[in-house]
Amino acid sequence: MRTVILSFLLCLQTVAPAASFWQRAVFNFSRQTYNAANQNWMVSQAENGWMYFANNKGLLEYDGVYWNTYAIDNGAINNWIVNDKECQIDKGGRVKMDDSAKLVATVETKYNDVDINGHINSVKYIEHVLDLWNLEWYREHQIKRFEIAYVAEAHQGDTLSFYMMQTAENEYCVRICKDGDVECCRSKVIFNK
Repeated sequence: MRTVILSFLLCLQTVAPAASFWQRAVFNFSRQTYNAANQNWMVSQAENGWMYFANNKGLLEYDGVYWNTYAIDNGAINNWIVNDKECQIDKGGRVKMDDSAKLVATVETKYNDVDINGHINSVKYIEHVLDLWNLEWYREHQIKRFEIAYVAEAHQGDTLSFYMMQTAENEYCVRICKDGDVECCRSKVIFNK
């Protein structure tokens, strides 16, 4: 028994520092710490590393040690924050398609596509959509944005049909239907060239 406990402790001693090596520190601040309202709307980081937050009470500035609050225009702070960087996370939209989408692929779902609840795993839908373009396409294009909206469940043995239409330059929408006409989900993929 001593040998097992000692082995476990030695293992823990060598793994714990390695695990913490790659992790970034995450700090949560209460509103009492930064002395403002509890809702933050927007965040931006200056070149010097200072952080700025649009808060219901005003503009919050954090230099890594101290918080400052600047009241602006009776709480209309969002009009005053400028962020030159494009946000990587955008609010979701609706994937709109019409009947002109063309059938481009069909996939017979297998056991490996199923999640613990017996439904087709969400990631499998994404993989199947991304497989609609070949390797040559991906050598010249990068995915800029991927949206997916789930409508109905599919199960093992269902045949998924993929209908695609180009909606703008480097923008494609895909409708996934099971067994012919029951829509499972819609996806929008936007590429950078």
